[in-house]
Amino acid sequence: VLDRLIKNILVDKTIKVNDLLIGDKNALIIGARISGFGEGYGVEVECSTCGTKNDQIFDLKEVQPKEADPEIKFSDQGTFFIKLPQTEVEVECRLLTAADEHKLLGVADKKKKLNLPDSIITDQCKSFIVSLNGVTERSVVDEFVESMPARDANYLRKEYEKVRPDVSMLYSFECDLCSADNSVELPFTATFFWPR
Repeated sequence: VLDRLIKNILVDKTIKVNDLLIGDKNALIIGARISGFGEGYGVEVECSTCGTKNDQIFDLKEVQPKEADPEIKFSDQGTFFIKLPQTEVEVECRLLTAADEHKLLGVADKKKKLNLPDSIITDQCKSFIVSLNGVTERSVVDEFVESMPARDANYLRKEYEKVRPDVSMLYSFECDLCSADNSVELPFTATFFWPR
C-alpha cells in the first residue's frame, strides 16, 4: 500500500519505488502524511517505567534526517568499506533498496511457512555485503556471514546503521502518570494515514 502511495505521489514517473533507498521511502511517507493530514500525529505509547499507556501527539515536522558517520567514505560505485575488529576482514557494503527489503521479507515469510528458524539479520548482512577482502563470490560471502564471530557481526550491523540514510524516528515524552522521561521509536499504526 505504501509503495503504491509513493508511486502515485512521485511527479517524475521514471523513478521506480523499488530503486529508492529505504530511508528515502520513509522520508517520502512522512512528507505525504504532513501534506495530507498535518504534522500532528496522535498515537498511544507505553511508559517504559510504569507501563501506563499515554496518548501523545508527535510533531512530524520535528523528524530529522539521521546523521551519517562522516568518516565512512563511499567508492565511485556507491559502496563503502567496514573493517571488522576481530577477523580484520575488510567488508565492502552497499545500501539496501526497497526491492531488497521486499526480497528479505519474502524470504522471512517463506522460512516462517516452512517452520525454519528466523534469520533476518543474517539474510540482511548477506544482502548488503558486496565483497570480503575483494572476494565477491557469493558462496564465500554467505559462508563467512554464517560463521562470523558475534563481535564482528554486531560491529558490522552497528556500522551499517551509522551509514544507512534514514530519518530519525526517536521521540521523547514524559509519562502522564509517573512523569518519567521516555524515549520511543515513533510507531507506525493504522492512524498514521487514518487519523482518529
